[in-house]
Amino acid sequence: MKKFFIILLTVLCLFGCSKKPDKSIPFELETYACDMSGYEGMDARKHMFVGTTVKELERTILEKGYGVFVLSRTGCNHCQMVMRYLNEVAEELDVKIYYIDATSEEYPIVGTDNYELLFDLLYSTLNTGKDGKEIQTPEVFTIVEGKITSYKIGTTWKGSEYDDNDINELKALYRKMLTPFA
Repeated sequence: MKKFFIILLTVLCLFGCSKKPDKSIPFELETYACDMSGYEGMDARKHMFVGTTVKELERTILEKGYGVFVLSRTGCNHCQMVMRYLNEVAEELDVKIYYIDATSEEYPIVGTDNYELLFDLLYSTLNTGKDGKEIQTPEVFTIVEGKITSYKIGTTWKGSEYDDNDINELKALYRKMLTPFA
């Protein structure tokens, strides 16, 4: 009986641990400086986000790269709440986050082929709405060796009411997601 539990515990540890990216293999994306002042509590230039595109997300997957990504939009209430706390954790751990702006005019997504591409790339993580799978924001996800290894859509609470415990729970989740990239 003890051997069974030891084997079970070993298996759980092997499969339950976060996979870390091999940072000895540099992986850089084409990025742009993003102005985050549209998000409450965020400074225009002092943050851990770098803008990137859906095409670069695709390249990350195809080339078996790695990184932390967030799909967000300033007009989303949950995005407004999340981005500040995600940035705090990223600063604490010194982790760069690739920001995909869902409403970018320079790199449009909605109404373009980029939307279908994004839908296909994130399909396994998407929630099901009344009309089937749908892209929702904010979505924070990590990629290691071209595979999505963790993701969180929205917040850890429902609606717009939240308290310090909810914020701490969300930050703890982000800390767990970002730690392998620190």
